[in-house]
Amino acid sequence: MSNIIRKVNLKKDLKHIQRIWHEVGWVGHDEFKYLDDWVKNSNGLVAEVNGQAECYVSSLLGDFKYQQQAIPFSGITAVTTSFIARKQGLAGKMTALQIANDALSGAIISGLSMFEQGFYNQLGYGNGTYEYLIEFSPSTLAINQPFRIPERLTKKHYKEIHESRLHRLRKHGSCVLPISNTKFEVSCGSKKFGLGYRDENNNLTHHIWLNGLGSEDGPLYVKWLNYQNYNQFIELMALIKSLGDQIKLISMIEPPDIFIQDILKKPFFHRYLSKNSKLMNQNKSFSFSQFRILDLFRCIEITTLEIKEFSFNLKLSDPIESYLDSSSEWQGISGEYIITLGQNSFCEIGKNKKLDTLHTTVNGFTRMWAGVLPASSLIISEDFSANENLIQKLDYAFASLPKPHPDWDF
Repeated sequence: MSNIIRKVNLKKDLKHIQRIWHEVGWVGHDEFKYLDDWVKNSNGLVAEVNGQAECYVSSLLGDFKYQQQAIPFSGITAVTTSFIARKQGLAGKMTALQIANDALSGAIISGLSMFEQGFYNQLGYGNGTYEYLIEFSPSTLAINQPFRIPERLTKKHYKEIHESRLHRLRKHGSCVLPISNTKFEVSCGSKKFGLGYRDENNNLTHHIWLNGLGSEDGPLYVKWLNYQNYNQFIELMALIKSLGDQIKLISMIEPPDIFIQDILKKPFFHRYLSKNSKLMNQNKSFSFSQFRILDLFRCIEITTLEIKEFSFNLKLSDPIESYLDSSSEWQGISGEYIITLGQNSFCEIGKNKKLDTLHTTVNGFTRMWAGVLPASSLIISEDFSANENLIQKLDYAFASLPKPHPDWDF
């Protein structure tokens, strides 16, 4: 079996990519036209096996908010392999090549949604923050504020929906991808719909996008909930509450810096009352996003920490190296560095024998840098080691960072 990895050729590969996505159950035949638009507007690679594309990897370039700065971001948006090309090592190698391409295009951090923990760790990715899936009866919301009649939103509003997403209230770790991503998300599937509000200039300011239209009792799943301020958030939650006369369950990822439990009536009572029901009121947590640094120098340069400045040696290994051959201009970020953290952080190549040394992988370092877990916790789960003095300094340095939440599916 001869395998050729190359950039997507739209004329040659579209029908094969359609077949792959249909084969793995991601789209139906009636959704091919939306997939075609996705492929045309994405950065992609295919693996050609015996003359046909049998593996497809794509990414989109956007931004990632670190503290108060938006930095160039690569979102790996699809890794799909046909049923005849499994276990050939194609998905890992192609994803590594796409990451390298995006790093060369200027992305300084990369993220993806994992199908299972472990696979993408081999490419340097580390788990993101826990996300909380909140499932509740909308009638139990303890919100009594009035709300206006919303506008019904459909896939034809994708441009305005995307613009609203861009201007949402963004927190640390939030991501943005191009309009082609929003268009695909709102177009695929017949059960999706939105409800939203406009300002005096007719701009869509805040809205919810849901899945589950046509289900008499629910559940309805909130794909995203966008608002520019907390008054708008309250109006959207009041709108959700109004559905409670009919819809028995709402399922949503908890927005950053908000406890939905705080605005629920008797959450434990309703959990016990609905226990083992398909409409059970409950909270679940899991980490499904992973991230990795692509450009260590730029990531450190934008890091501003209100601490007394200190420096340390970093001996960093990057597992992606084993997936990249010598033809790749970008070879990962393994190396020895001197890191200085403070209000004006910076990074340089080298080693200072007078400084303490942190030994770790890009996986573990990314998680600490992003604020997912402190250094003292990463010792347990990552290849992460340093003396106690340095670990304590690192814990204190990154303690002020909020937990990062992408607030955008990719």
